[in-house]
Amino acid sequence: AYGDHGEGDINDEWMVHVVRGAGPSGRIERMRTQIMLVHGHHGLSAACALHADGTQLPKWGFEQGEVTCNPDLTSSNNLWNVEAHINERLPKESVGVLHQSLIESFLELNFAMAHVNNRLLPKEGEVTSQPWHWPISYRGQRFTAWGDENRRVYLIGNVVVFFGVLLAFACFLLLALVDVVLRHRGIKELACEMPYKQETLRGCWMLLVGWALHYLPFYAMGRVLYFHHYMPALLFGAMLLALILSYIAHCVGAALQRWMPWTLHVLVGLSAALLLGSFAFFCPTSYGMTLPRKDMAYLHVLQSWEI
Repeated sequence: AYGDHGEGDINDEWMVHVVRGAGPSGRIERMRTQIMLVHGHHGLSAACALHADGTQLPKWGFEQGEVTCNPDLTSSNNLWNVEAHINERLPKESVGVLHQSLIESFLELNFAMAHVNNRLLPKEGEVTSQPWHWPISYRGQRFTAWGDENRRVYLIGNVVVFFGVLLAFACFLLLALVDVVLRHRGIKELACEMPYKQETLRGCWMLLVGWALHYLPFYAMGRVLYFHHYMPALLFGAMLLALILSYIAHCVGAALQRWMPWTLHVLVGLSAALLLGSFAFFCPTSYGMTLPRKDMAYLHVLQSWEI
């Protein structure tokens, strides 16, 4: 409260409530003590607490954090702590006394990162994406101006790799289901095939878990999301795709033992040719499109792409 012409009034009065972490004799300690600033001259029944929930003001508020007085005194966003002071009559406390344990530092850092992440909101007119867009390469991300005179860069997934990863997921789940059925029915497989299949399944399960841990948390995030956030998860998916291709090559080679070397060479050659060909086809999106947009229409593989 600012008072009236430099003179305070009843609206300037705030009560300091120590919530937790008080020092000896109830003293407020730097960083450790959580306090609540309560305003209300008619008692706590009509009081409100100084509140900040991370809401960002629009441009007229210079995009600063909004601070209000919240009548819900139980909100965790009403809690504050003292980071520093300029009162000469108080002792200067060394930062060294604020040392935390490894677990405390780990938890505090992760909570802080989650809080800051959720405050990263899209700017006015900004094109963003949703997590379900990424595995199917539904929409990319423009990195430059988009006039015909500009070198235009568009971050988008190679559809051969992206849909290959989805197909590999389906093949792996089918393979795992078949393995469960065979075990349930007591059907014996060739002794030479079992170790390789089990090794493949173990590797795929680990990579699937890695993909899920790097992808699924984005559904719970409130922050602005972009296409490049899928890249760590894609790495796990690409490794799973390689394992499935290796297993297919092994099975085909075992079934055609007489032509096994040729079979492996042909499968590896076809895979390499497909990857190199798709890279050559889509590389202008990464290295920059310099031709007019109408001449780059051949890259518009999906209708949702903004090329």
